[in-house]
Formats: sequence, structure tokens, C-alpha cells
Amino acid sequence: MKKLTIFQILTVCLLGLNLALIGFIFINRPGGDKLRGRGEMARKELRLTETQNEQFKKIADEQHQDMEDIDAKQAVFLIQYFSQLENGRNTDDKLLLNQYVEIEKKRLDVTLTHFEKLKSILDESQYEYLYNFVNRIVREVITRSAKPPRPDHH
Repeated sequence: MKKLTIFQILTVCLLGLNLALIGFIFINRPGGDKLRGRGEMARKELRLTETQNEQFKKIADEQHQDMEDIDAKQAVFLIQYFSQLENGRNTDDKLLLNQYVEIEKKRLDVTLTHFEKLKSILDESQYEYLYNFVNRIVREVITRSAKPPRPDHH
């Protein structure tokens, strides 16, 4: 065989391997099971009917997409913000920090809207389940945020 043919075969094999790896990562990406688990937990806690389950899935999918969009905006912001280390500070810190606050405000607004949409599909008899669920989620977030700092690794 010619060297060119060998390189072509190896290139195709490597491309196939890369595509398989990307597919594997996408299918088994971290957090996917956690999200499905949280959704299943919410369905049980809220005691949803079959009709409500279908509506819940649509609401959850919308919220998940909105959160991915916010995460992407936040990632771009953080890259730009910390590029100042290399490029020097060339913009007003208050302006940059206001942009960050707006991203976080959007995250809160999307989450509240998600819970409002969820409440709209519930019967009044299920409201208490929703309030308990939301309070538990908020406590989990606060607990995660309030973890003690890691010890210094000197």
C-alpha cells in the first residue's frame, strides 16, 4: 500500500473514533441523570396526573433550554472578564459587574417563571406540594452555597 492510502485509512479511523467519543460523551454527559431524577422526584412530590406529567415535561424542557442559554452567556462573560488578566483592564468594572448581575437576574427570573408555569398546571389541592418542593430546592441551593471554604493547600 502507498503511504497516502495508509494515512487516509488512519484518518478515517481516527475520525470515526472521535465521532464515537463525542457521541458517548453527549449521551452520557454528567448531570443528565440528575436532571431526569429531579424531574421524576418533582412529579412524585407534586403528585401529578398523566396530563400534568405531559405539561410538566414541556415546561421543564423549556426551562432547561433557557438555563443552557443563560449558562452559555455566563461562560462568554467569564471568559471576557478574566481575559483582563492577560489583556489588562480596559473597561469599567461596574459595567462588567452589572452585566454579570443581569445574567444572574435572568437566571432567577427564568426559575421563578418556571415555577409559576408549573403552578398554573396544578390544582389548588397541589399548591402545598409545590410550595414544599420549592422551599426544599431553595434550601438545597443555600446549603450548597454556604459550604465552608476549602482548606488552603500550602
